[in-house]
Amino acid sequence: MPFHCSECGKVLVPVAGEMCGSCKAKKAKESRAKVQQAHEKGPQEAVSPQEKCKGDLIVEITRKDEKAFSDHVGIKIVSKATKTADTQKSENIETHTFSGIEPGEYEISITPKNKEKDWRIISANPESDDVKVTVTKGGVSTAKFVIAPAYKWIQFIGCELPTGAGEKKGTPYYLGKKDAQADIKKRCKIMKNAVVTAYNKASDVEKDDPEVLKIFMAPEFYFRGAEGAYPINEVSMAMENLRKETESDERDYSDWLFIFGTVIGYQKHEATISKVVDIEKDPTDKTILTVDHVSRGIEIDSSVKQTHGPSAGKVTDVSEITYQDDKGKDKKGFKITLDTDAGFNKGDIIDLTRPKGHTEILNIALVQKGGKENSVSSNGQRGLRQALIYKEYISSVDFLGKDFGKGDFYADRQIDIHGDKNRTVLPTEGSQDDLSIKENRPGDTYKWTGKKRGEDKEREHTERISEINKSGIGGGSVFTMDDITFGLEVCLDHQRISLGKGKWTGRLKDYYDNHAVAGEPKVQVQLIPSCGMSIKKDAICCVNDGLIFNVDGAGKDGWSNAKVNTGGSGTFINKLSEKKLKLSGKDWWTITHKNYFQKRGLIRVYEKKRIPDKEVE
Repeated sequence: MPFHCSECGKVLVPVAGEMCGSCKAKKAKESRAKVQQAHEKGPQEAVSPQEKCKGDLIVEITRKDEKAFSDHVGIKIVSKATKTADTQKSENIETHTFSGIEPGEYEISITPKNKEKDWRIISANPESDDVKVTVTKGGVSTAKFVIAPAYKWIQFIGCELPTGAGEKKGTPYYLGKKDAQADIKKRCKIMKNAVVTAYNKASDVEKDDPEVLKIFMAPEFYFRGAEGAYPINEVSMAMENLRKETESDERDYSDWLFIFGTVIGYQKHEATISKVVDIEKDPTDKTILTVDHVSRGIEIDSSVKQTHGPSAGKVTDVSEITYQDDKGKDKKGFKITLDTDAGFNKGDIIDLTRPKGHTEILNIALVQKGGKENSVSSNGQRGLRQALIYKEYISSVDFLGKDFGKGDFYADRQIDIHGDKNRTVLPTEGSQDDLSIKENRPGDTYKWTGKKRGEDKEREHTERISEINKSGIGGGSVFTMDDITFGLEVCLDHQRISLGKGKWTGRLKDYYDNHAVAGEPKVQVQLIPSCGMSIKKDAICCVNDGLIFNVDGAGKDGWSNAKVNTGGSGTFINKLSEKKLKLSGKDWWTITHKNYFQKRGLIRVYEKKRIPDKEVE
């Protein structure tokens, strides 16, 4: 039976005569104060040198529902300096104090037991990549944990809204404002209204059940603006702005996961710099330069000049080569022939300007966990709260232009963007799409030099390219949040890998069929934000009874569908209700339809489904 704290008499403890963690901490603080006083008074009061040099660490653990634990919680602290561990049971249901420990940085992990064994660990403090805290000499440091029931169910909520182009007198055009910041702010206002509508007004949403993860998803191209895309430096403001609602104190979104459609950014590639590593002359005395690597390559007719100098000619011939640097290491570079005999010196920095600029497109799905909580794994590593998933393949219907919707697009890759009616479009660097440079192909390896987490010294690392995305950035389409593994494909990525004989599959299915390695997590929930795509039988890529959700912005209304992977084409999940979107305060038609979207849109609520068991390769 529980007993009351021998000091305060208020908090329950498991053993008679013991103090609660808070009182122990108070006593420890008083003890440290006495040590300090003794130190200030001098040698007349003897104080152990060992005691003066140590500190206390308090670990606080609570249930989110504020109810009592069914059992003690295991706590482990590991000193970064000594790599030793001290594992103990918590002395009461809320706290444990590690008294008199060596100063330094400690990693902390907890292990709930009994009924709370499989619960989620959240809200760790302090905030860092891992749950770490620094103990100081004579000080008291605190780390806080909250645990909550593991998610058992998922409920899909679709934000159905048309995200295609507008049309005036038969001519299509991009909706929105030319000013990127103004456009993003308006679209965030509309999106936040949709989120609040789903939370407050849509019926059948299981918003009060902590075991149901609500997944709210909008279509591809939700954020794009009147120029077809935003300058890449502007796109981050969408996630920052939307956090104001998803971390709201008025509404609890801690059991919601949001996919706010995609945001389209662009990066112009018109000029680049390179370094001259060798100079030659051809038989006609024309200059031949060997230059170091240029990521997007060098084109015939590109103009060349010394940085801040006059033009030195144009490129008449180019070839990719391997040369040796001053240290004898092989390097990738280019050999270019100019149409002049311009003089250069080894080591000169030159500008290379293409005859016609290119534009790189970044089509990014915005994934954000609601609330202010952080998930934490049992070993103390902090989980993801957001992710950016890049689309790999550009479709003929992604951008307006002379070849919109035509097969000719894939030959010329010309689009209408940022005021240029005929601009060559490049996929995101690392993509496997046409015109991509530095393709990151799953299964290939690359090397980098630096320190990994927990390493003290820099060293060379060899890494395998994978779709498993552990950081939330970097391109991989498979990520884990709250111990659930998601796979996300943006539109054409779901149906772009050829199987031959007119059959196609998706980016995820291809990865797990041909490139995944033992131990990698399989997809439990497959997400497809799109504008012109549906769930394809040959591209379903999740475990048995896995869940699939597609929200599409094509057509005049937009639509959504959800399925369970029961084999074949899967089984549809029931649609429970819908709620039309309205924006209060200002004229909804003026703000939304005429300037940003063709139709009002609605919130679609689906029947909740049980989360399938985890599987690995």
